[in-house]
Amino acid sequence: MPSGESNFRSSIWRNTFVKAGFSILIILPMFATFLVSQQPPQEPQTFLAKHMGFSRDQILQVQHGAVVAKVLKRKKHEVAAVAVTRIDVPQEFFVARFRDIERHKKGEAVLQVRKFSVPAQADDLRELTLTSQEGRDLQKCRPGRCNFKLSTPMIRMLHQQIDFSAPNRDEQAAAAVRKAMADYAQDYAANGNNVMMEYDDKPQPVQSAKEFAELLDGSPYLTKYAPEFRDYLASFPDTALEGVDNFLYWSRENYGHDLKPVFTITAVTIYQRSGGQNPRVLIASKQIYASHYFETSLGLTMFFERTPADPSPSFYLVYVNRSRIDLLRKWYSIFGRERLAGNVRSSMRKNLSELRSKVESEYRATQEPAPSPATHGSPRRQQR
Repeated sequence: MPSGESNFRSSIWRNTFVKAGFSILIILPMFATFLVSQQPPQEPQTFLAKHMGFSRDQILQVQHGAVVAKVLKRKKHEVAAVAVTRIDVPQEFFVARFRDIERHKKGEAVLQVRKFSVPAQADDLRELTLTSQEGRDLQKCRPGRCNFKLSTPMIRMLHQQIDFSAPNRDEQAAAAVRKAMADYAQDYAANGNNVMMEYDDKPQPVQSAKEFAELLDGSPYLTKYAPEFRDYLASFPDTALEGVDNFLYWSRENYGHDLKPVFTITAVTIYQRSGGQNPRVLIASKQIYASHYFETSLGLTMFFERTPADPSPSFYLVYVNRSRIDLLRKWYSIFGRERLAGNVRSSMRKNLSELRSKVESEYRATQEPAPSPATHGSPRRQQR
């Protein structure tokens, strides 16, 4: 073969391979993009971006282990916020800890907290007391004008049971309130949304069940990710759902900023799903009573599983809280909304960060090997 022809053919082959290689370099990324597009969307990234309005930067912060909190768009007299982080413990460990609500909720702002018995009893509230000022407020309480959030039947019942002229009126008032609230908790456990209180402390009554239903209607993400759970909450207790566990607890909390301590009753529903659904665990914390400020509140905790390739047990915890507050009904509340939003955001971030640290520390303690019976002193001292 002539050398010129050989060189020519070699040149053709070289050009062909170069072009083919160049084409492969172009096609490979396109093919990789196609494969990625065929993968199911990752969670909670999709949830955070589509339903919570998280930016790409905020999602990256979450993936790198940060606690990110965000205030959501406000409607009417509502405050809504979301906080998310990764927690490095098994989901079952966190659920078990949550069930121990008296330890789980304990914090600087939580003055008292206790789970109700089944059925609820007045003795469950034995630690609840009233100040002299609260006793005087009850004495002055009338339908449409009351310093406590109460229904008209409850206001009249308390006035029948308490002798406000007696020397022990404060003790009588506390005992009557404990009995009334235990009866209300027991009634809710049996009849659910149908018996949620209508607050008559203001000239315009507020139906807490109606307010709660509006919160659910304004939570399309719950309908998208767990429609059966949404229906269960909306029709409780008329709809059965496998995998749910319910309990009630009461608490007294101090919100500071010259606000009164608030006594609340909360209904908790833990829903654990099977079949690889994500989120696998959802926890609804539904406020069914508040002595001041809150007309209704729904806290939704969602556990999103990480990829199977992760070596350590962990999950993403997303907490969404929506509350309707009577103070925000006033026209002048527009001047304090931004400050309130900032306080809510910083509080949620701080609380979730502290909770993560506590839970992870407790889990690590369960994984540490027990000291040998023959070992005396701490391991650190032994090494010395």
